[in-house]
Amino acid sequence: MFCTNCGDKLQDDNISCPNCGVARKTPDLTPSGSGAIAPSQVFDGGASVADSIPGPKPRSIFRKVITWVFFIVIAVLVLVTITTMDLMVPVNGSLEAMRSGNIEKAYQYTSEAYRRNTPIAAYKKFVADNPALSAHTMFNIEDRGLKLGDGRRVKGYLASENKRLATIEFYLVLENDSWKVNDLNVYATEK
Repeated sequence: MFCTNCGDKLQDDNISCPNCGVARKTPDLTPSGSGAIAPSQVFDGGASVADSIPGPKPRSIFRKVITWVFFIVIAVLVLVTITTMDLMVPVNGSLEAMRSGNIEKAYQYTSEAYRRNTPIAAYKKFVADNPALSAHTMFNIEDRGLKLGDGRRVKGYLASENKRLATIEFYLVLENDSWKVNDLNVYATEK
């Protein structure tokens, strides 16, 4: 006999299902006629004869599938987060330095190629021309780690007091086993 709730096989001496704990339902063999159970007859507790068919019930399989899909999605999200964490070191470091007014420190998070093409004076002007870089209180990531050639892109927006200030894109390259900012674009939010 099988459990009418989860479909697990029951031993003859089981009073309840060892898997789900539901009390074992027994057929009522006293209806009129020959004593045979017709498919339309009902077990104690309202379960029909069709419920006694061996094997898991469709709703039980559906729950298991949904549970597995949920865990797989969570595992993928955790894996993506872990594999892109080092991308956030130069992003968060440069944003924190700009917010605190330490432009020289923010400049140190840039790649050698960026520093060759953009002197510190031009970098300071860029930061001054984009006040969201120093006025923001939080950075919200919209896209993390999109692969672009040999580099990666981190895109998000800068905000202050629940007000979106600007969209920002960091283009990062791997340099001496560390991610460095190779380019930075800021797009002002329309007022």
